[in-house]
Amino acid sequence: MLQLNSYHDIATVPEKYTYTSPKRRAKYLWTLLFGFLTGDLNPIHVNPFTTTNFKSRLGGLARHGISTLAQAESFIFKIFKFKEPTETIAKGYNNIRYLCPVNMGDKIIYTYTLLHKRVSEEKKYAECKWHIKGTNQKGKDVFTAEWIIIYSPVEKNLIKRTVYPLGWFFGPLEVSDTPIKILFLRIWIAICLGIIVYLFQHYQ
Repeated sequence: MLQLNSYHDIATVPEKYTYTSPKRRAKYLWTLLFGFLTGDLNPIHVNPFTTTNFKSRLGGLARHGISTLAQAESFIFKIFKFKEPTETIAKGYNNIRYLCPVNMGDKIIYTYTLLHKRVSEEKKYAECKWHIKGTNQKGKDVFTAEWIIIYSPVEKNLIKRTVYPLGWFFGPLEVSDTPIKILFLRIWIAICLGIIVYLFQHYQ
């Protein structure tokens, strides 16, 4: 993680700067939940019995490709650490390629390499283009993509969020990475997901 004062300092970040994430395991429970939430209940993702029986070419249950990509976004606040309140926005992806299936239990490392940076003083934001690569425990690349992220200052009157319950507690998402804040945020997300699954099951 690179420590910066504000988005202005992105101009000083070295070319080809690289951030490497810790390993993240592909878990069946999250894959199943992702399938329910998106409607993608393809047996190769969620059914361990049929997938084992017909010996899938994917080598067993495989995680949704887009969920692996989504997990890469979980490190969006770990690439840079800003001292000043800064909003971090994912603008979009380009050239997404799935190269190898991610099976349950696989451990994925995400590598982010800076391709391009631009700081606009007029519009008060910085834009970075990243190359992302996911690699499993065998050293095989599972996907590659290009990711565009915008960094901009947070107005003082926006520091306390009202979008989420307890927004006063969580504050700007970029500074909500202290252990207690992450704990409460995960509890809130788990409650929301539980309500969604309940409604899905009872109002079909």
